[in-house]
Amino acid sequence: MTVSDKKKRLISSSTPAWKVTLLVFGALVLVVQANFYFQARQARNLFTDNVREHAGLLGEVIRLNAEGAVLSGDVVREIMQTFLLNASHLIDYLDSVEAFGRDELTALAGELGLAGIRITAFDGSVREGPPGWFQDSKNSGIIRDNTVWQAPGGSLFLYQYPRFKNGHILTGLVSGRLNELQDKIGLPELFKRITGLAGIRYIRLEQGPERGAGEVSIRETEAGKVAETRLALGESTMVIGMGCDLYYGRMEENRWQWMLFSGVILLAGALSSFFLYAYQRSHLKKIRQMDRNLAREREDAALGRAAAAITHEIRNPLNAISMGLQRLSIEVDTLDEDHRALIRDLLTSVRRTDRIITDLKRFTGPLTPSLTSFPLSEVVEAALNPYRGKIEAMGISLAFSRSDFGDRITADRDYCGVLVDNLVKNAVEAQDDGGFIDISLEPAGEFLDFVIRNQGFAGDPARPEALLEPYVTTKTRGSGLGLAIVRRIAEAHGGGIRLVLPGPGIFEIRVRLPR
Repeated sequence: MTVSDKKKRLISSSTPAWKVTLLVFGALVLVVQANFYFQARQARNLFTDNVREHAGLLGEVIRLNAEGAVLSGDVVREIMQTFLLNASHLIDYLDSVEAFGRDELTALAGELGLAGIRITAFDGSVREGPPGWFQDSKNSGIIRDNTVWQAPGGSLFLYQYPRFKNGHILTGLVSGRLNELQDKIGLPELFKRITGLAGIRYIRLEQGPERGAGEVSIRETEAGKVAETRLALGESTMVIGMGCDLYYGRMEENRWQWMLFSGVILLAGALSSFFLYAYQRSHLKKIRQMDRNLAREREDAALGRAAAAITHEIRNPLNAISMGLQRLSIEVDTLDEDHRALIRDLLTSVRRTDRIITDLKRFTGPLTPSLTSFPLSEVVEAALNPYRGKIEAMGISLAFSRSDFGDRITADRDYCGVLVDNLVKNAVEAQDDGGFIDISLEPAGEFLDFVIRNQGFAGDPARPEALLEPYVTTKTRGSGLGLAIVRRIAEAHGGGIRLVLPGPGIFEIRVRLPR
């Protein structure tokens, strides 16, 4: 497997990792949601079971209370009957000794705590006291002997005692306190007292057989949501409504906890995926940069081998040609001016070809800087000196401003001399009709920027960085290696180069070197 195949395999295998991470966290959210619904359903089942159990317990309490109320009523009736029977025996005995008058019956009723006494003789004559205490003639005919009856309206308990061959005695007892007692032990009072206890909202009785006994249903009422259950109570159905505030409060709390937990998981997933995505992009960027560097190194190696062959095969003949032309111009006296001009042009072409070969060898050769500490301004001054006369003759204004923070750098002095010389040479050759060259040294943290600006830019404004590529030039007689060599020297020192167009036709180059 080649290096390129390994790189493609690494890229293809690592690209979807952030998506997988996002899917994993999404699956976690689904698991949390499923768990929430499971817990909500379980809580609802527990709540309905609890309501059913409480309703069953409450129904049993009410049933026992109802039975107790019925039994209490029977006991009260028996006590009442025994009391009135004894009172009637006493009245019968006393009346047989001496017949009572109306006033005497009234006084005796007061003494015995009776509402009144009525004695009916065999011939139908009536004596009573106090007068008019019993006026219900409609129902008097249905009163049976030796039985306690409650008068219509519930105000009196009546008892009729038959006298032997002498009519009967009717006694009455006020039923107010007894009715109050029955009311207190009755179901309506019990329902009233229980309502509001332990979350019970209402209890009521419905006539008819039970419907849906034991089932729990949630209903919306004016007091809120109520869990209603129905239980059989004798021939009736007891309906119990219990409040759901605690249950729904707990469910709302669980819902907020689920939303918060899900939000935290989603946020963690999004952040993890984002950081993983950013890391992968950075990693892939490094891989691509490494691939470009490897490709450039392979290209430089091939170019270096070609440059070595060219310099070996071409430079020796060029040297011979140069020496021959120089000797010809010196030793031959019969040459006219045209031939001498031709020889000078040939020597110029040979020197230009030799310079191209030198630049090619310098570009393709390995760079191993020998680091020393020195002021960059000294190198700039040394590079400017050979061009000052030409700059002045061409009408180019020159400005060089040094840094107030010091311009000492740690680099290879010779390489920096080549770097500055190439930049100054390009700036001069780009302005045949005059212009300006501004050079400045600007601190940039741990680096120092060598900045040179000039007129005469004739490249593509949209892609000025294309001039950094080998053999790309805007000059008719340039090799296209000057800026490429500058970039190699800057990168070999851990710095870089940046091309800027601050204005129309103005070209700015920033070279960063370590301080």
